[in-house]
Amino acid sequence: MNVDERPLAGYCLAASDDPDLVRAAVGEAFCDHRLSPLSGATGLDAHFHGLHWSSAGVYYLEYGADVRIDPCDLDDFYLIQVPLAGRATITVGAESFTSTPDIASVLEPGPRVSMSWEDANRQLLLRLDRTVVQDTLRKKLGREPLAPLVFQPRMDLTTPAGRTWGGLLKLLTDAVGSAAAPDSIPVREFAGLLVSQLLLGQPNNYRDELEDRPRPIVARPIARAAELIDAHAHEPLTIDDIADAVGVGTRTLQDGFRRYYDTTPMAYLREVRLRRVRTDLLQADPTNATVTDIAIRWGFLHPGRFSVLYRSRYGESPSQTLRLERDRAARA
Repeated sequence: MNVDERPLAGYCLAASDDPDLVRAAVGEAFCDHRLSPLSGATGLDAHFHGLHWSSAGVYYLEYGADVRIDPCDLDDFYLIQVPLAGRATITVGAESFTSTPDIASVLEPGPRVSMSWEDANRQLLLRLDRTVVQDTLRKKLGREPLAPLVFQPRMDLTTPAGRTWGGLLKLLTDAVGSAAAPDSIPVREFAGLLVSQLLLGQPNNYRDELEDRPRPIVARPIARAAELIDAHAHEPLTIDDIADAVGVGTRTLQDGFRRYYDTTPMAYLREVRLRRVRTDLLQADPTNATVTDIAIRWGFLHPGRFSVLYRSRYGESPSQTLRLERDRAARA
């Protein structure tokens, strides 16, 4: 595979046949570990790409040889590994399974882990700091968790929840690979959505409680949530952040928006941002501004989808809106 075709090619951390160099680079991103080429391996052809920001990081890794990996404790982060090709054997505590493009692995602080990657195995990796996962769980529960969070280590990517999660990870990887700034609204919200969907979709010891019926809806917190969205639409926002800020659970917030606004909190946020995009397009200088820059500033990462959404809402393309002021000036 051409190096430029690999995910996150612009963020190369290591490209080497030297096991010590590769182990050091991977260890710096994750944790110290033992990397052992397996019998018959003729040498590595490793490629390690990625970057880390605030409380998350996305990576691409291939070793190009059969290897065994024995990590030290993952004491402060979760690591979700999604194969793009090939196979790996994952052992977490007493459980062992084969990871393929249909089966991802969820590694968490605590259990002893070992892995064997086949030479054709290529993976996307998402690192999530323990604090952000625990904080999202707290926001969803509406209270402090009483017991440590424990995930099932085998993630089935063929289920609806698994397909959704895998698709979100690839969208995040594409966004970062396309040079979207890690601190931009879309990237930070994608990362937050991945944490939220991991808690809701991957079996864990809190999932029954997370699926319980929401508390009774109270109008005032829902109105405060709408006010918060209006005031902070220029910042990264997740449904968990909004619910936490107004003191309700996420399901209560969702039910409240459906009852009082006939929409969802994130659809409400999208409408607010669409209005802000239109305002900026009308006020921008079309010789200096671009539709893409303005759209990304307000959290719209995919140009095609944004254009369809914008035209549906306003009956014209965003580029037509951007030209309006110039056309008016030319007619004056």
